[in-house]
Amino acid sequence: MSHGEASIADAAQRLLLDPLVDPAAIAFRQGVLTACLARPDVARELFEIAGRTLERRKKMYWGLVKRPDAVVHQGIELMHMYRGAFRDLRSVADAHVDDVEPGGFRDFLSMLRRELDDPFLAELDAHLRALRFQDGIRVSARLGRGNRPTGYVLERPAQRRPGPATRFLRWWRSLRGTHPSVYTYRLPAHDDSGVRALTELQARGLQRTADAVGAACNDLLAFFRQLRGELAFYVGCIGLHERLRGLGAPTCMPEPVSAPGVHGASGLYDASLALTIGARVVGNDLDADGADLLVVTGANGGGKTTFLRSVGNAQLMMQCGMFVPASAYRASLTSGLFTHFTRQEDTAMRSGKLDEELSRLNDLVHHMTSGATLLLNESFASTNEREGSELASGVVRALTESGVRVLFVTHLSQFARELYDARRTGTRFLRAERQSDGTRTFRMVTGAPERTSHGADLYAATFGSAPSDAVPLARAEELR
Repeated sequence: MSHGEASIADAAQRLLLDPLVDPAAIAFRQGVLTACLARPDVARELFEIAGRTLERRKKMYWGLVKRPDAVVHQGIELMHMYRGAFRDLRSVADAHVDDVEPGGFRDFLSMLRRELDDPFLAELDAHLRALRFQDGIRVSARLGRGNRPTGYVLERPAQRRPGPATRFLRWWRSLRGTHPSVYTYRLPAHDDSGVRALTELQARGLQRTADAVGAACNDLLAFFRQLRGELAFYVGCIGLHERLRGLGAPTCMPEPVSAPGVHGASGLYDASLALTIGARVVGNDLDADGADLLVVTGANGGGKTTFLRSVGNAQLMMQCGMFVPASAYRASLTSGLFTHFTRQEDTAMRSGKLDEELSRLNDLVHHMTSGATLLLNESFASTNEREGSELASGVVRALTESGVRVLFVTHLSQFARELYDARRTGTRFLRAERQSDGTRTFRMVTGAPERTSHGADLYAATFGSAPSDAVPLARAEELR
């Protein structure tokens, strides 16, 4: 999704891991994304302007200077750079605002054209010219306690040539011999102390101006950072969409539902798997409306974990306003998506694998609220069948009673069979499809859990024949 662009990776991680829970907010972001997908060139051009501006900003040593006059000088240079970026943004808005679909993206372009109009840019240029103080710096002050100067104010610069009235007044005063209203003192040559004193007076007079210029530069920096961050998400989505379309894989805008108990999909697939192998992968249909527990069983290597991952990814993508890798997708909003997948054994032997599983699950439970979703992948498989089934039954029962939706991929046949025999309302069962010759179709079909995961198929595919010590299924039932 990021194509090596750090800002896109950061935006994707930030938004995917902070899902929206307001259907209106999701719909707004979907509308912006739809417009960006229709005109990817516009979104990318805006993103490049923001990125180019921030890169130029890095090369300017803003923040290293402390003197007010230096801050003003550096600020003028920065403002000139931002002024050029404003001009580029305005040009993009003028060229494409009428070509973009109505909605948030067009509103943004309209805002750029309205706020960055010619009068604004002309006023900005006038302020930047004034800040160069080509006519000198006029500072006023008054005497305070102990005759110390206080109340420094930067005045408007004087005109280079006084007007006729001013010249006449000065001539008249010179004839009458009256004292001038303004006294002038010129520093003698090589008066270092005087230069230092004058520099200090100038710095005090420019302090408030330097503060204002610094605040303006920081605000503009924040604007371009936010602009790049917002556009990075959409540009990343554009890149992902183009790659999936290039593989012939379908995508759709999902339908978020605020009411609980809605979960359905058509042609849902794992986008990360498709991108990894560079080809379109098998999609699955899902009809789990009204279900708070979905149990997936079936043959080893049948695509159960991939299916679970596709469901989780689709939920996250939907709730951050993205398209979903499916032909159709609709689901209730979740207050939080949690995963509990198996991990490798702790080689340091600080704890057993079951202890580690239970510890992680305990941490997850403390963060769950009603309406959350938990994806369990072969949890509790690190212990024996009976103990694992008991643990799974207790955990699933407690979570569903607390309003948590659970999707459980498992090989615990006792646990799955007991759930199936209980005919509990709100439970759905899927099974990884396996053909009679052992071929995996990687499709999940509705069906009762089997008592075997058909591991012998994988053994035969690897070693060329079934294991000689395999126990027949009928004999295995007797041993149980």
